[in-house]
Amino acid sequence: MSSTESKGGDNRPGIGGRLREGAAQEVVDSAHVRELASVQWLHQPMGQVDLAYGTMLADGGLLPSSVVPELLGALLELEEMASSDFPYRPELGDLYSNRLDFLHRRAPQAAPWVSYGRPRREATTTAFLLACRDGLLDLSEATLELARTLLEAARSHTRTSMPDYTYLQRAHPTSLAHYLSTFVGPLVRDLDRIQLAFDHVDQSPGGAGSTNGSRLPLNRQNLAQWLGFGAVHPHPRDAMWQADTAIEVMAVATTSLTHGSRLAEDLLVWASEEFGYLHLADAHSRASVIMPHKKNPYSLTFVRGMARQSIGELAGVTAMQATATGQVDNRVGSYQMIPAGLETAARCCRLLASTLASARFDTEIMEARAARGFGAATDLAEIWVGESEIDPRQAHRWVGRAVRLAKQRGSQHRLDSGNPFTLELLREAAEGIAELPSHWTDEWLAETLHPSRIVESRTGLGGASEASVLEMQKAFQVSLDAKAEWCSARRSALGTARLALRRKARQLCRST
Repeated sequence: MSSTESKGGDNRPGIGGRLREGAAQEVVDSAHVRELASVQWLHQPMGQVDLAYGTMLADGGLLPSSVVPELLGALLELEEMASSDFPYRPELGDLYSNRLDFLHRRAPQAAPWVSYGRPRREATTTAFLLACRDGLLDLSEATLELARTLLEAARSHTRTSMPDYTYLQRAHPTSLAHYLSTFVGPLVRDLDRIQLAFDHVDQSPGGAGSTNGSRLPLNRQNLAQWLGFGAVHPHPRDAMWQADTAIEVMAVATTSLTHGSRLAEDLLVWASEEFGYLHLADAHSRASVIMPHKKNPYSLTFVRGMARQSIGELAGVTAMQATATGQVDNRVGSYQMIPAGLETAARCCRLLASTLASARFDTEIMEARAARGFGAATDLAEIWVGESEIDPRQAHRWVGRAVRLAKQRGSQHRLDSGNPFTLELLREAAEGIAELPSHWTDEWLAETLHPSRIVESRTGLGGASEASVLEMQKAFQVSLDAKAEWCSARRSALGTARLALRRKARQLCRST
């Protein structure tokens, strides 16, 4: 008989039975340490899961009445214990084995019953889904915060003209409100994706038994209700080893960070001295150690870096799922990476919202830049088509020729002081194509091609005019209000379920 067996056995599953000794030190230092890295996210959900399972067994008459108070009392204590107060030890194994050891010390006669009809993977899988639900709701709330911050900034700048850009080259004049609204639509779609992913993780695997179900009369519906799940996952194998849900949740986090990175990337350019469109608060910046004049846009670069990290972790999570069913290796890293990814995405959303709320847009520079250069070229071509018999291709070539001539002649055509399209320049460019309309004058051109006039001409759905932008903002606000209501309702339902579980466990403790 081994020393372990002679001392009455080891509390770790399998030791003293199928296994004669504990894990090798190399296993502890590598696998067990890595598994315990998920404590930060799974400790509290695991407490709920264990308490719910013990309550379900007691409520269904599957426990000896003598062990109910001892078991549920210990599980209630454990459910309320902070992870920092729990003595996790890698030599005991993963979270489940550590918690089982704790229960054996607190309630030695009752502790074995917490594993009655339940595999280790059910406890950790269920806790993982609870962690994902909480992380998705956190991300939903953070996304709403960022979207509302963008909308609030947009409402203040419906009449602020600025040059739009493609390939970092000046395109059309637009409004700052229209530009900022670019990023609200993706956030609304992020919220749609969060809801869908939430629905997929909101299916309880609890009480599924082993791979083919359980011979015990486990009340899976009650167990799901006490854990706040919206549904019961019907198939035990799929419930335990589903790969797509892990990929989907990580993809939601990565998509959110990618959207944040795209906004941060633009704002990084705007915050440069060469652009000067944006001034970050000192609280969201970092000073250079060696260059006294530097004010680095640290918060924006951090978001950008986290997005790139998340892309790599999404690839890692996806690769982990590419295993045969019935394996554990697809979860060893996922239990840590996915909740951490959701947390990072939520924090970056809040960081961007805070950065935007405290930043200042230099609207004078924006409007001055919008009034310079060739941003009116498209409008000029379209106006000429509408007022003459030339076709769009001829008009495009004519305006392109005018731009080329203006650039060749530089400052004499006011490239840096106002509208460069003078009547003299346009007549020269139009030679051999068509006559210009007789009512065109320099004054008429300056007024018609003014950035504010161009912006206000975009009156269609999605246009940059003030009326069109306000309509978009109303639609966005309706969507955001609906998403906020859903998020609040789900958060409240989860809190209610947790309180109901505790009440039921205490009631069973008193009645037996």
